[in-house]
Amino acid sequence: MKKFTLSKRITEMNFKTQSYALVLAAAFCLVAAAARPSYAGPPAGYVLHWSDEFNQSVGSSPNSGNWTFVTGGGGFGNNELETYVTDTNHCGIVADSAATDGLALQITATSNPYQSCRGTGVWPAFWMLGNEFNGGNWPQCGEMDIMEYIGNGTEQSSFHMGTASNRIDWGASYNPGNPGSYHTYGLLWTSSGVTSYVDGNQFEFHSSSSQGWIFNKPFFYILNMAIGGGPPGNPNGNPGFPWHYDIDYVREYEPGSTSSSSSSSSSSSSSSSSSSSSSGGTLTAGVHTLTPQCATGSRLDDNAAGTTNGNKIQIWTQNGSSAQNWTFASVGTNVWNASTLGSHCLDAGAGNQGTATQLWTCNGSNAQKWTSTASGSTYTFKNGINSDCLDVSGAGNANGTVVQSWTCNGGTAQAWAVKGSGQ
Repeated sequence: MKKFTLSKRITEMNFKTQSYALVLAAAFCLVAAAARPSYAGPPAGYVLHWSDEFNQSVGSSPNSGNWTFVTGGGGFGNNELETYVTDTNHCGIVADSAATDGLALQITATSNPYQSCRGTGVWPAFWMLGNEFNGGNWPQCGEMDIMEYIGNGTEQSSFHMGTASNRIDWGASYNPGNPGSYHTYGLLWTSSGVTSYVDGNQFEFHSSSSQGWIFNKPFFYILNMAIGGGPPGNPNGNPGFPWHYDIDYVREYEPGSTSSSSSSSSSSSSSSSSSSSSSGGTLTAGVHTLTPQCATGSRLDDNAAGTTNGNKIQIWTQNGSSAQNWTFASVGTNVWNASTLGSHCLDAGAGNQGTATQLWTCNGSNAQKWTSTASGSTYTFKNGINSDCLDVSGAGNANGTVVQSWTCNGGTAQAWAVKGSGQ
């Protein structure tokens, strides 16, 4: 039995008194994903602190800057049957039309000699351990399980602490239905307690005044799919391997200021901004934000403030962050380079219709030259390759909607209001 597991160690931040972790995931997929439910996002007033959208090239491994592999076997204290591996056949980016941006991380379990596991035996999870975990100090380190699928349609959220001889466990189960479809799983973690959600519905709460509370220190995230052991038990039944665990994104939010006309939301939730027009200023050399007229509470945004070549460019609720500030430099009459976070430029890639824009080291190429045309209080921007326009995919207004090149058509998805830094 092979499986994949990875972890994201939060070493760059201290414990926050308020945070909200959100994952959009299919607990398992044996059939094509059905229509998505209406997902809920983070609480009002929360802004994105960190995320992984799993939007690298199809067939690639997850971002090594965010995640590390765990390898080997031995049961992991639960009599599990799998062996941890690192190849992209068991963990990699896949195309998925049901995912927010058409891409997802897929963790796959295969079997040899096992043949099937319908009903029980498959154990995908999204969870957290205390940063001081060393393999032998559980449950003292603390554990928070945001989502575990334990068989027969049942999922649970649980919390573990205490000592080996005096363990304290909290937990609650639920059945969101449609396990082959995407669902959102959220954990609101504050100085007052921990609250668990699925698809925006609260189903569990524990106060920080409860006996054994240990959740006042840094933790790290883990995504994995175990086979066998407790609580799901060993495989039985007969649907056959492989089994897939698909994750659209993982996002972490913290309290912060947002514009009065919008609130934070997950990428597949309902509209996060008004559809009315938003007047802008004049484009000059300097730092500006860009507001799409199909989503006037949002801004052109560098996903998670990443600086890796190929990083996703999207729209996101206005939050005043540096990832939404673009420095425009004139390279010709009404022709501009737009950079963010240093020498990282808005880049059209191949520039063909439907090609996603990306972040790329500034290099002066035509893919990074954008010709502006004013129309009233907004601008269109044509790329320097084939003069297609900077466009919000599908005229969407959800956080995380991809920005692409598209044939110029005069629509609101291609009209951008120019505003000052942080606006």
